[in-house]
Amino acid sequence: NYLLAIKYLANKGHSCFRMGSKVEKKLVTDNPKIIDYASSEFQSDFLDIYLGSKCLMAVYSESGISIIPEVFNRPIVYVNWPALNFSCFNSNSLVIPKKFFSKKKNRFLFFSEILELNLESNFKTDYLKKNEIDLIENTPEEICDAVSENYDRIKGKWKNDEKAEKLQKRFWDIFNYHHIKSSTFTVGSDFLKENQEFLQ
Repeated sequence: NYLLAIKYLANKGHSCFRMGSKVEKKLVTDNPKIIDYASSEFQSDFLDIYLGSKCLMAVYSESGISIIPEVFNRPIVYVNWPALNFSCFNSNSLVIPKKFFSKKKNRFLFFSEILELNLESNFKTDYLKKNEIDLIENTPEEICDAVSENYDRIKGKWKNDEKAEKLQKRFWDIFNYHHIKSSTFTVGSDFLKENQEFLQ
């Protein structure tokens, strides 16, 4: 699901490192800019920290390794976030969550309904099964859109339109964050435009 976004960055001339210490499969690519560091002999805890502290931008789902670029205040694109319980203090960063499909209602849940599930304390597979909720992963296109948007933001090339700004405001009014929020932390604009019904 990440390969389309990785190719986008590689085509911009950036070297892209696939992170991790234990991976199920090797990354198959013939692009010299795409490095399967996780499967290489060079993977180490030291390099994990070095790469995370120096990167132009990191792309992660919810995982422990994201703490490294967070500590060093590197921009992060959070994708496939499993609930609306993310931190939003990181500068020049962006998030797109997974979608919650309710079998009982036969539709995707609104953001307000996801928050009502109180997943900060109840986020367990059994809880989701009991409530007949499936988590739907972000598509390669959604991930690539989020990565390209944040890349343009970092490079100073992104231009918000009025519709995107209104959707952002609606999201943060619903989210009602209780912690520090960076003024440059945002939800993916294309994701909100494609899923406006979630903002009810």
